[in-house]
Amino acid sequence: MFNQKFKSVRLESYARSVGPEEVTSSQIEDKLAPLLTRLGVPIGTLERLSGIVSRRFWPRTVLPSQIALEAAEVALAQTKVPREKIGVIINCSVSRDYFEPATSTVVHKALGFSPRTVAFDITNACLGFSNSLSILGTMIDAGQIEAGLIVSGETVTNIFENTMESLLRRPDIDRDSLLKLLPVLTLGCGGVAAVVCHEKYAPEAPRPVAMISRTESQYSDLCEGNGDFSVADYKDLDFTKMSVEELSAHPLMFTEASKLITSASKVGGAAWRDMQQLIDWNRDSVDHVFCHQVGRQVNEAFYKEIGLDMSKEFNIYKDYGNMVTSALPSALFVGAEAKPINKGDKVITMGFGSGLNTVFTAWVW
Repeated sequence: MFNQKFKSVRLESYARSVGPEEVTSSQIEDKLAPLLTRLGVPIGTLERLSGIVSRRFWPRTVLPSQIALEAAEVALAQTKVPREKIGVIINCSVSRDYFEPATSTVVHKALGFSPRTVAFDITNACLGFSNSLSILGTMIDAGQIEAGLIVSGETVTNIFENTMESLLRRPDIDRDSLLKLLPVLTLGCGGVAAVVCHEKYAPEAPRPVAMISRTESQYSDLCEGNGDFSVADYKDLDFTKMSVEELSAHPLMFTEASKLITSASKVGGAAWRDMQQLIDWNRDSVDHVFCHQVGRQVNEAFYKEIGLDMSKEFNIYKDYGNMVTSALPSALFVGAEAKPINKGDKVITMGFGSGLNTVFTAWVW
């Protein structure tokens, strides 16, 4: 278990971006109808199980850095932090432009930051934003920097299209293989950016209070992707012209969804108990809950196992699907305006990522 308390950290400004193309679960199932019928899977299962009605996509030629840049420009336009005080840019997306250089350096260049602003990537499945907040918060409280910028640009178009082609062109695929590939079809594209700073720049802004992290690697085989998702390597490929053998060499992800959700609830339950020991919060004192946006599978049993109140949850997966590292912060940013979250409210964000890792963050708004 890793835990930390923040002293002087504030979430000063934030923004998100979504793809222009909407793809519904019904459209996906219409394309897969012959396969679903052959395997005895009722039409409508994808939306019924996941609760996801639609998701958004960017064209294959759009790179993660471009998505991150779109959100970053908005967040920077809103911030009161002087640009020269931003000491670090962290890109945390699973999707990235290239194997190297770091996608953060591409964003750094596009934004015109000076060489004194350090740029680097971190990756930890869907937990990148929470991990980035931990790093920035530590650096701010240690006096190393006064502010930093977190960015993420997730484009899942390649893995989605490759999965669809693999399903359509494998006549021998069985029901078990279909179920392992189905979670890919719940993914959506999205981007976020956040300026995190010392409290002297934004004393009234939302503040992270504490963070709990756990790794339960005995569950590391429940979700496995075979590509490094360097999008520039795949954007010009035509999956429709590839053989089944060629398709298998490109982005695919296999997930034991039911086992993953069950395991996540156990890991989350331990994390929430750790959080209650770290700070004086309990189920009743929490005003709002935001969970990683995987879909309806995170249900009442999941929340009962963890020990938090599901009625306090806010979600956006119905309209956007699972946007990987952008999913949890996007829900928080949308919920801050839509609920709304009032000044002084206590908020818990529950991040989960294959591995199996979890990060719970306590916020005071």
